[in-house]
Amino acid sequence: MKKSICVLGVSLFINSAFAQIIKPGRIQNTEANKEAVNQVNKTVATDAFKKEEQTVKTIIPLDEGLVAATESIQAKMKEVVNKANGFKEDKLTEVYNSTKVKGYYRNTNNADGAIYYNPMRKKSIFIYGDVRKFYDSQGGSNSYMDFPVNDLSIVKSGIGGEVGQQAIFEGACITINPQRKLQVVFGQVYEKYRSVGGATSYLGFAASDKVKYTSNSYAQLFDGGMIITNNNDAFIVKGKIREKYNYKDCGLPITDVTTEKGNSIIVFIVNSNKTPACFVKNEIYKKWMTYGNTVNNSCGLPTSDAAENGIMIAQNFEKGLMLLVNGKVTFVPDDNEKNTEDNNKIRETNKLRTIKFTPLKTN
Repeated sequence: MKKSICVLGVSLFINSAFAQIIKPGRIQNTEANKEAVNQVNKTVATDAFKKEEQTVKTIIPLDEGLVAATESIQAKMKEVVNKANGFKEDKLTEVYNSTKVKGYYRNTNNADGAIYYNPMRKKSIFIYGDVRKFYDSQGGSNSYMDFPVNDLSIVKSGIGGEVGQQAIFEGACITINPQRKLQVVFGQVYEKYRSVGGATSYLGFAASDKVKYTSNSYAQLFDGGMIITNNNDAFIVKGKIREKYNYKDCGLPITDVTTEKGNSIIVFIVNSNKTPACFVKNEIYKKWMTYGNTVNNSCGLPTSDAAENGIMIAQNFEKGLMLLVNGKVTFVPDDNEKNTEDNNKIRETNKLRTIKFTPLKTN
């Protein structure tokens, strides 16, 4: 019995000792493993997050242009909400001009309108009605008209103050006269029209479309005149000059007050508050220019067109008479009574207005 108890005690002691040896080792290794696993997991998770963040930045960059356009278009809607009545869609539509500059627009609920974002000017513009329809029919921003610049606005014509509308684009403008006639002005004609003030200038509203004038030029009528292109420029013909002007006699303009006939034959039209619009042609024009420029000319301004009777060509000027006889031009001034009397005889023969000699006053 004692022997059995002794053996059992020894066995328990050995098992207990063995357990004490083994148990601490297992607890220590388990904790270390957990820490190691946690550290590895933390590193892997951090690297994965950084990699994912980098991937997101690469795939979805912040479109600053879209953000600016969205804010600008929304701000414009606040200005025009009474007419536009909110947006039809929830998002903006991308559009481009002919040089691939990207802009945006968003359709409005009312007025057949849209608010466009012009990226060059960083502003939004509201166009609607017939102007919007015409703009779309021409190709919108990708056409010669490009992006809108100003809202469709009410303007007063520079002629008589009649009220109409005007919408300005980068490459054109649209005018609507008081009779609701819509006309577009573009190209070289538009550059000239814009330079003088558009519809608010002395030209007023456009009165026709731009048409082919000659094989190398275009022309467009306005309430106060016409603009004609010549090579890479455009010129205004207005007032009395416009009434007198015709291409057959004058050729194309070379400045706003000068015209040039084909075959290098020069025709000059003068407009003055004191004199009517007159042609000064060919050899008489050349002779006239030898006396000075058109403003400070010792012959003065022309007071009539040239008259021809088969023997001579005669033309009245403020200070005398130009005579073309046998290819030679002579200026005879009305500077004394005898000259004036002789000149008046020629004037009567050529049905030109005669003048009364007035001696110069001397102190």
